[in-house]
Formats: sequence, structure tokens, C-alpha cells
Amino acid sequence: MNNKTILYAEDDIIIQKILGKFISKKYPDTLIASNGKDALSLFETNKVDAVVTDLSMPVMSGFELIRKIREHNTVTPIIVTTAYRDEAKQLNDAGVTILYKPIDTKELMKSLEAAFAC
Repeated sequence: MNNKTILYAEDDIIIQKILGKFISKKYPDTLIASNGKDALSLFETNKVDAVVTDLSMPVMSGFELIRKIREHNTVTPIIVTTAYRDEAKQLNDAGVTILYKPIDTKELMKSLEAAFAC
């Protein structure tokens, strides 16, 4: 079993269930949030080894979530999942990995493994 804790934030319930279940198979300690505000709360109250987040979410966007995480933590790997290529360009200096939807699960796992190899 893998002892890494992944925080996964996605508001689309279908994508959340599919990818959440997929991530949990390798990383059983996966925390799931439906918006950036809940994700930030989970990040602040748990030891999170990596964040996988959508950009477009209600309550608090993925952009805001990343900004708030990076205010105090510049080392936790963040993987962005998004359908919006133009918006993702705004993250060039945020130290994130960007994966475009529809998500290739092999690429997601490679990105997580690469994050932990550092």
C-alpha cells in the first residue's frame, strides 16, 4: 500500500467519483473535496502529500486554492486538471503540473509518481 495522502478537488460529481476511485486504488488515503474552500480546509487540517485540483469550481476556484496553498507552502506538488487551456496558462509560475481533460489516467499516475520521486 502507498502511504501518501492525496487531496483531490473536483466539483463534477461524475468525474470526482471516477477519478477519486481510481486515485484511491493506489493511494488509499485520498481526501476528496467538491470545491476549493473544502479542499483548503482539508489541506490545512491534514498532512497532504500532493494536491490534484480542477480549476473551475464553485465557492472557491482552483486558482484561489492554489494561491492560498502557495502563500504558505511552496513544496507540496499540485496537479491541475482542467478543460480550459487558456486559463491554465495563468499558472505558468505557480509550480504546478497541468493535465487537460479528459484526463488520461496513466498520465495522472505518472504525474503523481514523478511528484513523489523528487
